[in-house]
Amino acid sequence: MQIKKRKMIILSIKLLLLLLIVALFSYTFFRYYEPASQFVKGNFFVIVIYGAILYKLQKIYGAFEVGFSPTWELTYSGSLAIVMSNVLAYLLICLIANKSFLYINFYPLLWLSVLQGVVFGIFCAFANRVYRQLYPISDLVAICTGQDDAILEKLQAASTRYRICRIVVTGDSIPAGVWTSIEQCDTIFIGTIHSKLRELLETYCYAQSKKVYLAPSIPDILTRYATNIQAFDSPVFLCRNKGPSVEQLFLKRTMDIFLSGLGLIIASPLMLAVAVAIKLNDGGPIFFKQARITRGNRIFTLLKFRSMVIDAEKNGAQKAVDKDDRITKVGKFIRATRLDELPQLLNIFIGDMSLVGPRPERCENVEEYSEFIPEFSLRHKMKGGLTGYAQVYGRYNTSPMDKLNMDLLYIEDYSIFLDIKILLLTVKIIFMKESTQGF
Repeated sequence: MQIKKRKMIILSIKLLLLLLIVALFSYTFFRYYEPASQFVKGNFFVIVIYGAILYKLQKIYGAFEVGFSPTWELTYSGSLAIVMSNVLAYLLICLIANKSFLYINFYPLLWLSVLQGVVFGIFCAFANRVYRQLYPISDLVAICTGQDDAILEKLQAASTRYRICRIVVTGDSIPAGVWTSIEQCDTIFIGTIHSKLRELLETYCYAQSKKVYLAPSIPDILTRYATNIQAFDSPVFLCRNKGPSVEQLFLKRTMDIFLSGLGLIIASPLMLAVAVAIKLNDGGPIFFKQARITRGNRIFTLLKFRSMVIDAEKNGAQKAVDKDDRITKVGKFIRATRLDELPQLLNIFIGDMSLVGPRPERCENVEEYSEFIPEFSLRHKMKGGLTGYAQVYGRYNTSPMDKLNMDLLYIEDYSIFLDIKILLLTVKIIFMKESTQGF
């Protein structure tokens, strides 16, 4: 079957799913919210707005990544997008009806969310099954060095998508038989090999129309968002290397002040409850203070709710690990739910941190990582954040090199809309266990 026909089938399934979810909302809207549905044009407007918001949220959360994500994750992502869309729709209905939310029944939308989530999960299971039938497992050749073991393990774990036919470990030259292996396989993975060898392989794969996955180097990231210009009759990449503009930084700081101030007001009862629980647990201090490094290599004091025993670092700084016996009973809960991070809203409000940015590392970690990654300080071109690109796309135990690469992608591609996207994705990962694991 041609690739275009395969894509059309998957696209049709996604479109049908979106239309079905919107249709269920439309029925609920007309059936239970008549005061807000008196005008035909207004009704159409509400449904179109709902569909647009739902589509955008599902795209941000990766709910349409059929074939690339397991069914449970697609269902979780889609359900989260549905709940958020229904909450926004409820507020819009209250606005149209010109009534307080206390007078508009929310239960129909609550039950609608449950039904939509079930339907979404069933469709995702069906769509993943269709995808695997349309797109059989790809044969993959991996050309790498000894530094690529971690990503090779991830490729081997994705057994429903890739079958690794050959792993080629290369040094200063390309071993014999690699070219033949490339011709016989569908997909090529090129790791952190020498730049000249990679250039040869990329050119050959391009000539053979092979799909290629590249492990990016730092120069790759720094040139990815370069501007393509012409120097007379020669193409040239212009890398400005200035980071966000003054206007972008002003908007970012304005958003930080407003949202952190609002967050402190809303979360104050919850923060008080956490503080009391910590105090009752062992009578020790409520806050954990730690020196961290932010923009321009400036050191500041980061605040957290204490989640470990009082003398957790009596033998020096130690990274948290899975099933760490230093974590208290209260600490396990607040770490799993990210409640221990709430005091950092104060750091954001006073300007030490930002809502979104490279996660500020402790001084000891920066020294350690800089020994084998000299470029690690490049992430300090942006103010440290409560959440960040590496936090929503990586894991707590993602390698420092991968985190650095993701932080540089964020810096080079920065926009206020990217910050909003990362904040929305942070909501998704809060309850995902993988993102809270230790080293």
